[in-house]
Amino acid sequence: MPNKNHNLEPRYDGPIDEDVVDVETSGVDDYGYAGVESKYGGHLVAWAPFEDGGQIKTTSYNQNKKKRTQSYVQQDGAVNIGTEEWVGERLVILILDQKIEE
Repeated sequence: MPNKNHNLEPRYDGPIDEDVVDVETSGVDDYGYAGVESKYGGHLVAWAPFEDGGQIKTTSYNQNKKKRTQSYVQQDGAVNIGTEEWVGERLVILILDQKIEE
């Protein structure tokens, strides 16, 4: 679980300036998570449906807080994508050269 002191408010409101350190594809499981390599724990991500015209996103919907929060790689390699609309979808996940703020 993320440290509750992490600043996970949406932070992108325009161009993403960070470099991409890796790109992975992953399906979204029944709990709304996609998986990437755990060595990227704490890195921010941008993600999109792996399909023609897929729109890049940097946030997911937090069901508990009822708001959007910044997407990032948890220490176990899980990326919370959020709502059930993404379950079963294949995503492309861009791992950014920026870690969550502590």
